[in-house]
Amino acid sequence: MGGNAIRLACLAGLVSILLLAADNPAGPWRSSGNVTLRADGDALFLASSGGEYGKCAQTVDLPEGGPNKWKVSFLARHEPGTRADATFSFSVNFSLAPGSPPARNPYWKIGAATNGPRPARFYFEIPPGARRMELCFQPQGPIGGRFPASAVEVRAFLLSEDALPAETLALLSKPLTRSAKPKAWPTGGLRGFNMDHVVAPMSANSQNPGAFVSDATFQQLAAWNVNVLRLWVSVDEGTPWARTKRGEAPPPIPADDPMAPYREHLRGLTVALHLAEKYGIQIILTVSDIVGRRIDVMYAAGDGGGFEKELTRVWTVLAREFGSHPNLLGFDLLNEPNGKEEARWTKETLPALVKTVRAIDTNTYLVIEPSPWALPWGFESFRPITDAKVAYSLHHYMPHTYTHQGIGGYDKPEYRGKAYPGLLKKFPSDPPVYWGKAQLEETLRAAAAFQKASGAPMFVGEFSAARWAPGAAAWVRDSIELFEKYGMDWVFHCYWGWNGWNPTFDADETPSNESDGGKLTDRMAVLLEAWAKNRR
Repeated sequence: MGGNAIRLACLAGLVSILLLAADNPAGPWRSSGNVTLRADGDALFLASSGGEYGKCAQTVDLPEGGPNKWKVSFLARHEPGTRADATFSFSVNFSLAPGSPPARNPYWKIGAATNGPRPARFYFEIPPGARRMELCFQPQGPIGGRFPASAVEVRAFLLSEDALPAETLALLSKPLTRSAKPKAWPTGGLRGFNMDHVVAPMSANSQNPGAFVSDATFQQLAAWNVNVLRLWVSVDEGTPWARTKRGEAPPPIPADDPMAPYREHLRGLTVALHLAEKYGIQIILTVSDIVGRRIDVMYAAGDGGGFEKELTRVWTVLAREFGSHPNLLGFDLLNEPNGKEEARWTKETLPALVKTVRAIDTNTYLVIEPSPWALPWGFESFRPITDAKVAYSLHHYMPHTYTHQGIGGYDKPEYRGKAYPGLLKKFPSDPPVYWGKAQLEETLRAAAAFQKASGAPMFVGEFSAARWAPGAAAWVRDSIELFEKYGMDWVFHCYWGWNGWNPTFDADETPSNESDGGKLTDRMAVLLEAWAKNRR
């Protein structure tokens, strides 16, 4: 291993980590509060008795001119019998020199109770002015409640300098291709994946947490014959802006660094566009969880203006910096617009946003979803916008109690194990009816009629069923056949991100944010058959 590294060691009965290849030893691990610590070889055994807050921490002095990006890795195993909601987390807390800008102190959950050991890898940057950092394990509990008792074993702890791969550094240093050639929506059909991250998620991800998409990933997508990806830009994980709860005011954005909340996503987008060009894959770009918005809430207004100003500001940067790339086909202006004032999206926010983007870029397609939630019947009252390059988009998850069974409010016996085709409820308040291909088609009729009347492309930006839903492969096949019947382009949800939707994982695998399960499932087989029609 090159560069600096800090490795777990046991010295005279005290667990310490030593800075190798540098004269800068770290202090010992120390526990406080309700957490007790025991060392055995290269292992830490941490236990919390429940109740009050506690932690196990170690302080590391940071040398001037040291590396600014680090990686933590270890193996963690929760003791048998530990409650699933009694998890530990790992965090990094920085001590700053006077006058330094505020630091983001990243933290990650280790995961729910498991027999393990489960590998964990976390990436973080050293902020300007940081003089030391505290590495900390601490118990987690229900919000607003006491900490349940928990016990976890940590082995093979390693803190090391994390230089980006040479491949990624080369792509980041390479200017993006810019082209004035007119963009045209492909007539041969777009069929691909929704990838809701351009930066791999940190939590529950041991494959590539915090990493950008790689050449190998695009090579795999090309081998599957995918010809379009829908990518997201959101607030970076681990930043202060990602931690606000619903109803809280987000922290102010630095005036001298207005894109600070999205820095890693913009770098990830740069890498993805280079690779999309290399492999001939089109990109549809959307935004979702920007500063001031919690997903599925359109107007969390404190000043009466919602988050439209931030939405406009973000798209101004995206259009200016990325819109001229030849493989960036469309700007999907907002993922699933929704809120108490649904008409506001179409009557006020959308027209103003279109005007702003078109003042910068008239070549990239605008992809527009109706409110609420991009539901296909949202097109019943939707009026087309006047623009030469526009596509419209829907999300298809019907019947909702089937596709989302086991998730959120549908994690109940009355929803789990329900099969398609079969007697199902559209939403919990609806009566059960027989759902097969004909009933799926009924839910798409308004969008199909709008598509025919407008003459514009219709893009299914998301569709999926939870991987454990019985009959999911049949649901995917019937949905694709309907999209093909009406000439709708589509992307399946999703690759990367939470694996509950990922078709490369079997039905009974552990939930995680791993990127690829490596399985040829029945759902994946249906997708491969459909992608075989693509031209790239």
